[in-house]
Amino acid sequence: MLGGATEIETSNVKMEMSTSFELLYSDDIWICDTGASSHSSKSNSGATNVKQNGSQSLGHSGKAVEAISTMNLPGQFIGKDGSSGMKATLTDVNYNPKYNFNLMSLTRLLMNGWRITRGDKTGITIRNVNESEITFDIVIPTVRGAIFACRFIRDADINAASTDVGVRMNIEKAHRLLGHGDEEST
Repeated sequence: MLGGATEIETSNVKMEMSTSFELLYSDDIWICDTGASSHSSKSNSGATNVKQNGSQSLGHSGKAVEAISTMNLPGQFIGKDGSSGMKATLTDVNYNPKYNFNLMSLTRLLMNGWRITRGDKTGITIRNVNESEITFDIVIPTVRGAIFACRFIRDADINAASTDVGVRMNIEKAHRLLGHGDEEST
């Protein structure tokens, strides 16, 4: 599903997966995918305008995975350095919790008027007619190339993370304080 030979390359090194590769499993990390025709997400947190969907996604190998629903995801792009980027709503995002990663369709964005303004080994930047930008500045090296990704924080996650005092704690402590919920909700 990642496009090209990336799926094969990463599966060969799965036993030695680096911490940076683990980052791709986060709900707020979106892979820039030139092979995807639509955006897709493994999480429906913060979803609006949810509709039933029967579309299927063909991966590099294996069975097609059916989208359970299509949704809109309001949120904000965040730079690798933590800087605030554009606020946006990703529309018509396919959802299935069985997806491995969140994919942002670069081809869909290009077909909708976005253009690539920068692309090199440090990432890809795209811009729309309003001069808004998305920067895929998270670079995860693979055996023969790299995966470019960006961070998109959903509005639901922004609201849930807000505190008056800016408290920070490790996941185990948060898990205990918040009633021993699952990792995603903690």
